[in-house]
Amino acid sequence: MSAKHLKARDRVLSILYGVSSVLSLWLLAVLLAQEIKPAPGYAIVFVDIDQRAYLAPPCFHFLEKHDENFSRMTLREARELGFEADEKCQNEGAFFQEGRWAGLPMLLLERIGMLSPPTSRWNSDGTWNW
Repeated sequence: MSAKHLKARDRVLSILYGVSSVLSLWLLAVLLAQEIKPAPGYAIVFVDIDQRAYLAPPCFHFLEKHDENFSRMTLREARELGFEADEKCQNEGAFFQEGRWAGLPMLLLERIGMLSPPTSRWNSDGTWNW
């Protein structure tokens, strides 16, 4: 083979390696993706009027005091009124539910009924399954 043919062959191989690497990473991401669901707007939260913050019910364990400043409302209402998530509560992941590894095989098994969907952290009435 001539030097010209070797360069062309090397270029083609380089492109093929690059494309196969990208496809491999994409396939790995599809197979190993984890489902993360945010809290629905109907979830019940407790609002601290003084701090202008809302908390998930499971977050009360790290509060220094419990007083009458807490009101109960939905997450949607709290956000519409301009309240922000309590930082500690949010950092503990209270407003998200990490699901199972929801890669393509798991989703297919769920779709055909061989695998039941994971239990939601939130009930339809806004209460929490914690």
